[in-house]
Amino acid sequence: MIQKSRLDSEESMKKEIEIMNGFGSRATGSKGHQEFIAWLKQQLRRKEKR
Repeated sequence: MIQKSRLDSEESMKKEIEIMNGFGSRATGSKGHQEFIAWLKQQLRRKEKR
């Protein structure tokens, strides 16, 4: 079951989508894809520390 208290706010999710879109094309193996994966890993590490 998903606990709503553990979800990011709508505003935060929209901001993250804008960041994701800022990487441009994210076709597999592209520069944008690699940069997005690096960013995503960084975000997951931050959330683990909470």
